[in-house]
Amino acid sequence: CPFTKYLVCVPIADKTAINVAKALVKHVFLVYGTSELLFTDMGTEFCNEVLTNVCQLMSIQRSTTTGYRPSADGAVEKVQATVSAIFAKMVNRNQKNWSELTPYVVFAYNTAIHSVTRYSPFFLMFHRDPITAIDCALEQPMTTLPTDLDEYTELMVKRMKEAYEVVSGKLKCAFSRNKRRYDARVKAVQFKVGDFVWYYTPRGTKGLSRKWELRTQGPYRIVRRVNFVNYVIQRSESSKPFICHVDRMRAFKGTLPEHWRKITGVTEWPADGRYDQRFPSADQ
Repeated sequence: CPFTKYLVCVPIADKTAINVAKALVKHVFLVYGTSELLFTDMGTEFCNEVLTNVCQLMSIQRSTTTGYRPSADGAVEKVQATVSAIFAKMVNRNQKNWSELTPYVVFAYNTAIHSVTRYSPFFLMFHRDPITAIDCALEQPMTTLPTDLDEYTELMVKRMKEAYEVVSGKLKCAFSRNKRRYDARVKAVQFKVGDFVWYYTPRGTKGLSRKWELRTQGPYRIVRRVNFVNYVIQRSESSKPFICHVDRMRAFKGTLPEHWRKITGVTEWPADGRYDQRFPSADQ
């Protein structure tokens, strides 16, 4: 959960579409209720007909990151790094007992104070602190709860509102701080519809040295601008267009392939003034 930072981990034998959908339904939707928005990467375990139908049945809005853009879902990537560091200190030498340790690792994460919200994910999810083994060992006095249900409900609602207001403010501050840090080292790049670009693909080829591989492909032509940072690009007139983040694109300069020359009537790119006549802008 990006707001409360509450974590749910489910060990599964493989990440096939049916197993991932079952894990989400059984351990998330049927326990905590359906979500309004399901945000995932573009892995095939998420982008498939099975999960699409599940979201349609439960009226869940689907959204995905752009390709090869892990920072678009930075909260999940950070959690994975934290959980992996905990597992590294707990698993045995053959690393086969990770599935048995998963509930304990998740509970430890959810009951720890988060550095951004200053609350534990457990408290923000259930509006109370958990009773742990250390509380029993130290014989800590248990929290006295109201015996009247109405009084208890009012207490929970008040506590929830106060905590959520504090967390909302802290998340906004953290977002603004991260945005300033990101903007300080990023140069604004804008392309127009019809431009030709190189497409950066970090995926390597098995059996080949990554150091000697070319990481760019193309040229691709920009078909449409989705927003300021996402564009729809196409390798050839007959290939399937896809969405690409501007960070994965580099301006193309040089001789166009034969199939693009036939369509555009241009041999060298940039085309020195012929651009605006052939390709309308995104606003048009």
